[in-house]
Amino acid sequence: MGDSSSNDDCFLDPARTLFIGDRLDTDIAFALSLGMSAALVLTGCTTASQLIREQDKHDSDDDTIISTSILPTVVFPHMGLMA
Repeated sequence: MGDSSSNDDCFLDPARTLFIGDRLDTDIAFALSLGMSAALVLTGCTTASQLIREQDKHDSDDDTIISTSILPTVVFPHMGLMA
């Protein structure tokens, strides 16, 4: 990926980019940190139960603090549903 903090070299518009990954803590966090939409595929590292725990964490976050949960824009059970 090279310098992953710069979209200028790749000519990507983060607002129009969907980043696909299978890990909440790396792939999805990376995409969201750059302002991209993030698709989580559940056939990789992150399981459905881990995603549910992250959603529960998000739901319990206090409104007075910044949320520390990492939630994807969309979730696919497997890559075949992306077509």
